[in-house]
Amino acid sequence: MEINRNLDATSGQWAKLKEEFSGDFEKIEKTADTAEEKQWTGETRTAALQMIKIFEEEMFPKLKATKELTEEIKALDAKFDAQVSIINRNMTEFTQSIQRESDAGDALV
Repeated sequence: MEINRNLDATSGQWAKLKEEFSGDFEKIEKTADTAEEKQWTGETRTAALQMIKIFEEEMFPKLKATKELTEEIKALDAKFDAQVSIINRNMTEFTQSIQRESDAGDALV
């Protein structure tokens, strides 16, 4: 496991990623038009907010406090990665659903 220790750069990149995610996610939520798509986007938003909380309130402060890769930091990294997996799974399902809708629309032409 490798964790980036350039904390100043990480902080700046994190702020930029959060801003990009917020804008992109608003567009994704507006695209969701089925119950499943709305469920996937809702679960993604929940996971993203949890991921942000883990990083900002738990992981980043611990990274700043020690140069060691402690068991606690490893556990937080695993919690963070679990949220990333939820996001990836839901967005894959969402994308496939949108593609099926597009293919169905193309078949009508």
